[in-house]
Amino acid sequence: MSQQQKQQGRDQNKGANNKGGNTKGVNNANKGVNNNNNQVQREAPKPKVESIRYPGIVRAVLSGDTIVVTKENTPEAINLTLMGVKAPLLGKKSKDEITKDQPFAWESREFLRKLLIGKSIVYRVEHEVGNRTYGEVWLTEENVRTLIAQKGWAEITVRERKDKDGQIMEPRKEDQELLSIQEAAKSKKIGIWATSTKNVRAVKYIENNRETDPATLYAFFEKNKGKTLNGVVEQVKTGSTLKVYVPSTSDEFTVNLSGVHAPVYRFNDESGSEPFSREAKFRTETYLLNRDVTVTLETMDKFNNFFGVVVDVVGKKNVALSLLKNGLATYVDWNAPVQQAKEYQEAEKQAKEAKLRIWKKWKAPDAKLTNTVKEFLGTVVEVINAGSFVVRVQKGETYSDVTVNLSSIRVPRLAGKDKDNGIRDPSTLTEKEKKAQLEKQQKLEDDKIQHAYAVQGKEFLRKELIGKKVKATLDYTSPPYTPPGSTKALPARSFYTVLVSGKTNIAIRLVQKGLATVTLHQDGDVRSPDYKELILAEHAAKQTSQGQHAAKSKAPIVHVNDLSHEGEAACRHYLTNLKRVGRVPAVVEYIFSGSRFKVHIPTQGVTISFALQGIMSDRVVRSDKVKPTANGQPDFRALYPVTDAEGNPIPANAGLLFAREHLYQHDVDITIEDLDRSGTFLGTLIFNKTDYILKLIEGAYAKLHRSASALPGFKQYTTIEENSKKQHKGVWWNYDEAEEQRKKDEINAKFQKEREEREATKLKERLMSLTVTEIMTGSTFFFQKATDETKELMESMMSDLQSRDWEDREPYSPTERGEWVVAKFTVDNNWYRAEVLRIIPGRPETYELRYVDYGNTEIVGADAIRILDEDLGYVEGQARKGKLAYIQAPGLDDDFGEDAAAYFKELVWGKTLLADVQSVDGEGSDAVYHISLGDEETKTNINGALVIQGLARVESRKQNRVLSKDFYDKLQKEESNAQKSRLCIWQYGAIPDSDEDRQWANMLK
Repeated sequence: MSQQQKQQGRDQNKGANNKGGNTKGVNNANKGVNNNNNQVQREAPKPKVESIRYPGIVRAVLSGDTIVVTKENTPEAINLTLMGVKAPLLGKKSKDEITKDQPFAWESREFLRKLLIGKSIVYRVEHEVGNRTYGEVWLTEENVRTLIAQKGWAEITVRERKDKDGQIMEPRKEDQELLSIQEAAKSKKIGIWATSTKNVRAVKYIENNRETDPATLYAFFEKNKGKTLNGVVEQVKTGSTLKVYVPSTSDEFTVNLSGVHAPVYRFNDESGSEPFSREAKFRTETYLLNRDVTVTLETMDKFNNFFGVVVDVVGKKNVALSLLKNGLATYVDWNAPVQQAKEYQEAEKQAKEAKLRIWKKWKAPDAKLTNTVKEFLGTVVEVINAGSFVVRVQKGETYSDVTVNLSSIRVPRLAGKDKDNGIRDPSTLTEKEKKAQLEKQQKLEDDKIQHAYAVQGKEFLRKELIGKKVKATLDYTSPPYTPPGSTKALPARSFYTVLVSGKTNIAIRLVQKGLATVTLHQDGDVRSPDYKELILAEHAAKQTSQGQHAAKSKAPIVHVNDLSHEGEAACRHYLTNLKRVGRVPAVVEYIFSGSRFKVHIPTQGVTISFALQGIMSDRVVRSDKVKPTANGQPDFRALYPVTDAEGNPIPANAGLLFAREHLYQHDVDITIEDLDRSGTFLGTLIFNKTDYILKLIEGAYAKLHRSASALPGFKQYTTIEENSKKQHKGVWWNYDEAEEQRKKDEINAKFQKEREEREATKLKERLMSLTVTEIMTGSTFFFQKATDETKELMESMMSDLQSRDWEDREPYSPTERGEWVVAKFTVDNNWYRAEVLRIIPGRPETYELRYVDYGNTEIVGADAIRILDEDLGYVEGQARKGKLAYIQAPGLDDDFGEDAAAYFKELVWGKTLLADVQSVDGEGSDAVYHISLGDEETKTNINGALVIQGLARVESRKQNRVLSKDFYDKLQKEESNAQKSRLCIWQYGAIPDSDEDRQWANMLK
């Protein structure tokens, strides 16, 4: 070949490369394939250059008449259309429409693809028209045009030729031969000339875009997961992303190579492509483009992208491994094929060490930092939320508690305490404010739903894990984090894969039930080794609308009536029902001491404060010298040490730790028997079919109370306690039998004296004069004793109160119920002593008070409240609680309730009355006096007057200890007369239900 011919060849090849001589040209070639030779004839060809034959390799077959040719081992490519050959057009899908194949287009392309793909050929360029290059191709000395014509897979077209005078010339000899071969194929009715069928594909495009329902993608994956699909690679998008067509099902979909991630290649902007993305794409095209492959779908990611293993059918080449070995991809652990995972890791390791391509600047990590794998066995002792819990790891005789966060999942948030949501009347808002309020309401609703699933998730985790052995493996650790607007950094968090029973990943269980979602990790992030299974579990949960993936209308409703902070009056309404149901399942939510807990009763929807009946525990001792641990929380055992500074035991703390270890967040059974004055329910607790009192007594963490004598196991308790005393164990470590007996005798003598004094006081107070200061119902009231001593005390106190500089003092905002303060009464603007009944919910700085010297109540703001001077708190409240003995008037909300109260007020208000105290319930300020009340001036018995008018009924003897039988009989007689006359409450002849219990609860709370 002459020097001139070589130069012409180089120029011709350069022109070919400019027509699509890169990997982008291969993928976009279909844009020009649909032009045919008839269209080409309309344009004047460029001047023909001297024909030179070039060796090449067929890298892609775009249609039955167009191929992509490259020089060996280079990415430079040329799109070459066989001149004089017109194959049926393949269909395509654009954003706007789908074009179907012309008949036999696929079969025509397949003939040429199977004939040439990957083969070494010789080609020449005949001419160029627009952006199209036309020429001829030889395969082992055979002209490919001839082979196509023989099989009938394209139409032969001959370009018209004219001489210098414009006369039409005969076709060239080779063209005549092709036409003759075509006529033979037509006569045989083969290829596109067949008349029996007109084959047209119906391609099903499985695309992951906004228009595609994720359920459709998941259904396709589930249908084909794990199956070997025989297909053809139609496009290489990046080195690890392929478009595959499966002829047997006509499915076309995009699949990512499992276990690898190649640099991203951008078709429309190569300058924005990642380094080495073009090389990775070329290598994958070399091995797989237009090749027969097998595809095995293995998993999906959160964005519904498919991942699978793709292998060349002929060469059995795994291109993923080749990419890793040549430094053209990174290893992705979570979706790597299990069988090849070690081989993939080793390939990446070798490329890193050789610093090939993407690893050019790679540096080996510090050996100290790589040794972070940590694995341990332990017992779950606390569930913090649906994704975090505490595992106790035993180390000989000691143990440590490790906070475990589950890897690669996100759990719903628990809402904080209810606050004023600030929702206002829409009619008072502007359009902008309405929109903002609507968004706020939506967020509140979403937070409520999140909270419901958070509670459900935490309960699921509690049932599955608490008290069970687990295996935890550290996956990664997040760095310390400072929330926006905060100056305090949150500690680093460690994330683990946790197996229950040695095989079940609890995170997968949460995701399957829709109680957690999978974390969206960034490329290169360390994640759970079961990330693939987590993704598939999430897709399955979405498909079946599990948990959070269900409609909002199906969200669980979480409502718990928390009585653990309520007083006796509020809790007493529940006592009867809880006693009636007997033994009920419960969950211990908090440990106050070895014998007092906060428990939730799911079947009743209540949370209560609960204490063991018949048990006395000392107060726990908290250390103030404990520093927080790495997770920001103090060590609980150090916070409550079991010995003091002198080495003496602290049994109460030992009991607390024992209860926390055995009961905290565990399922138990409880039986409610009574209620104490603080609102704590009393009863027995069964754990693992064992009476928990036995455990406390055996460990000597508490003592028996005299009330334990009523319990069925009292004899057994006493026997065990006596043994503990002899052993000087626990609470009996400094037990002295003689000293103990002396204390018992002293206590018994004290109680006996107090009983005698109380009886004497009651007898003395049986007859008294009084004035009614507040009326609650027609039979309940507050009163003051009408004595000179009381009168002088009140006059002196009121004078002292009004003389002090309350107006000049700072307003006060009480924080606790039951606290005594000074408040300005709004009716007369005078200052009085008062007790805080409650803090009004939703109304900041607003309180309900009871004036302790008169019994009336009022709601006031903090501006009308002052701190009570210490000397004013020494005198007890002068208002006492009274009830008309043996009778009961209707509640204020009942029929004739207000009438009864009004008549009662008419009889007693502003008068000094004579009271005969029949009985007294309770002691001190809580005492309720049951009184027969009389007006000496009118000779009227108030109790009887209400019964006579039909405004009160007589209580049964079961409800009363009748001190005066004659008086009680007279009341019953008058009640009978009122019934016969159908007066007031007897108008229908039946006794109406009374709400007096509720009235008393409101009065006494």
